[in-house]
Amino acid sequence: MRLDSSLILIGFAAVLLASAAAALHPQQAKGLPHLQMALRTDKDAYSSGETMLLFLELSESAENATVSVRGIRDARGAYRVNQDYQIPAGSSQNRINFSFAVPSCYGCAGVSPGNYEIYAELLSGSAHIANATKIIRLEK
Repeated sequence: MRLDSSLILIGFAAVLLASAAAALHPQQAKGLPHLQMALRTDKDAYSSGETMLLFLELSESAENATVSVRGIRDARGAYRVNQDYQIPAGSSQNRINFSFAVPSCYGCAGVSPGNYEIYAELLSGSAHIANATKIIRLEK
């Protein structure tokens, strides 16, 4: 009986370790494991209300995927840059351009001057394919 309970404990520990590893490392999509993503903007610093141009480039084309762009969190924790873009099936697209109005750096907008991260993630369903970040500076 002692051997059987030891095997059960070992099996239980293995399941726990596998679950912990899966939680720490999001599922990687199959088929595009080496795809790289680069994110850049038209400049590094922006004034309130200015238009920010964001350029996303993939090392190879992706199709039937979603690009999710988030950034510039306000004082309430909400993203002021928040957009998803669907890459349709059959697409050979590897460059995507976005434009965003930079939020005001004044009290009621909840955004202060300073450095902010813009984060882009490429997903296939719920599986992570690639991501990239860019730091920008907001000025009054």
